[in-house]
Amino acid sequence: METLKGLNKKKGITVFVINHEKQFEKYFDRIIRLKDGKIIKSREFKKEI
Repeated sequence: METLKGLNKKKGITVFVINHEKQFEKYFDRIIRLKDGKIIKSREFKKEI
């Protein structure tokens, strides 16, 4: 996960991760929840500098 996060921050590369484990949510700036192929919730996290 740290490698993917580094690519995003250093190179500006967008990374999509499909995951079922809540323990990894801390790595993401945005979480989109799907159910039956439809977005049911979207959250964006602002990181303080």
